[in-house]
Amino acid sequence: MPDHKITNQFYNDMEHILSPREYGVYSPEDRIKYVGMRAVGTGDVVELPYRHYWELKNFLRLIPQKRPLSILELGCGAGRYAVSLSPLATHITAVDMSKPQIDYAKQDLQRRGINNVTYCCENLLDYIPPEGESYDVIYFSGVLQYFSGEEIENVLSRILPSLKPDGVVVERDTITYNPEQYIPDWEGYTSIYRTSNQIMDMFAHHGLYGTAQGPAYPYLRFARLWRTTGIHRAVILAEKYFPTPTFHLMRAISSLWSVFYSIPDPKLMHTFFSFKKQL
Repeated sequence: MPDHKITNQFYNDMEHILSPREYGVYSPEDRIKYVGMRAVGTGDVVELPYRHYWELKNFLRLIPQKRPLSILELGCGAGRYAVSLSPLATHITAVDMSKPQIDYAKQDLQRRGINNVTYCCENLLDYIPPEGESYDVIYFSGVLQYFSGEEIENVLSRILPSLKPDGVVVERDTITYNPEQYIPDWEGYTSIYRTSNQIMDMFAHHGLYGTAQGPAYPYLRFARLWRTTGIHRAVILAEKYFPTPTFHLMRAISSLWSVFYSIPDPKLMHTFFSFKKQL
């Protein structure tokens, strides 16, 4: 059973949300975009824009191609998805229980002049979509791993009726490749890492079938390369001014590193799932 007191403290404590990192040439405004996001490979700001680029690219493959879309995001953090998806949407409702991150998200909206996103600071266990609202996309953004099976059942029962008949649910969580779910004993952080089959079964119980599944983004390998003095800042500048070719080059180098140097099979993986209603 996850400890919600620990989770609330973790995501409402500025020390955790703005953990010390080398942000290089990024301005304070740019930094807001990555508040609360954790890098996996390099652990610093070199990986954060790389991670967001590939996550967004993979996310867009899962959602309807019609435009514009109505979107409900649950576990929005500081709003990086909402900002990126706003040009594709009529309206986005984004929910998170972390007040510091919601405050940053609202500041970012005002700075960018975006007016089709509404942020709601509320615990998902208590959240009920506005009456009469329906969505083309419902996105659970790494949030269900903090709830027990019974709590998830309660959340899905309240949220899924707001999905349009031809809508899509996207679920992103960290899954385990162990035979059974894994509950780590980490001080100051609590989560349940479920298996792929457990995730699929949770949504199948509500009449949704899986349409796709895969890693959220290709992890960045060879951390020492990106952290080397000089290269580090050069990569940051390249990401900012030539993002697409830079991110593809970084992925290619990382893939080559994986070919020539064996990497242990991961026990945990950030994974996307997509679901549709069974007609």
